[in-house]
Amino acid sequence: MECHNPLESVDSVVFVIYNAIYGVFRVYSLYAKYNRFMNPTITVIRCIGTEFARRLLCPITIAASIVLGLLVVGVLLLGTLNSWWLLLLIPVVMLLCIVTAVLTIVWLTIRTVTPVQSKTQRRAVKAYVDKLQRISDAAQTPKIILLFRIVRDVAAPRNDGFISSITDDTASLKRGFQELRDLF
Repeated sequence: MECHNPLESVDSVVFVIYNAIYGVFRVYSLYAKYNRFMNPTITVIRCIGTEFARRLLCPITIAASIVLGLLVVGVLLLGTLNSWWLLLLIPVVMLLCIVTAVLTIVWLTIRTVTPVQSKTQRRAVKAYVDKLQRISDAAQTPKIILLFRIVRDVAAPRNDGFISSITDDTASLKRGFQELRDLF
């Protein structure tokens, strides 16, 4: 019978994790090089899209943390009744790991796609997104649909995209979009 060294599998797992982290930083450095030569309109739309995504990610992360925390506490309280209830921790911990992995991947993706910005650019993007959210609230457009339309504009840029149509419809947004584009 062949002996299996458990450290070999640990070494391979560490190697895979190291390569994954290295790959993320490699992609990030390629995006940083690519950002210098990007069209300012596309850069502004990417900034707006990532700011929207970041604003949506925070409440989702908080809600998921609260729900999963309550779920773990509930299972532990049930475990005081009978120790068989502690077996329920297995799927709960698996769910916790999956949710954490998905949220981390989304956060890393947002961070990777976000263009490099100065403080004034970041402040201007936040102010513009605030205006855009007020208009979407007045039009009663859900934020997730708004984010989807912005992501679609980033993925397939067009002259008559969502951001362009909103800025053409609203004079103050158009002026703000032009000022924001001039900063880049």
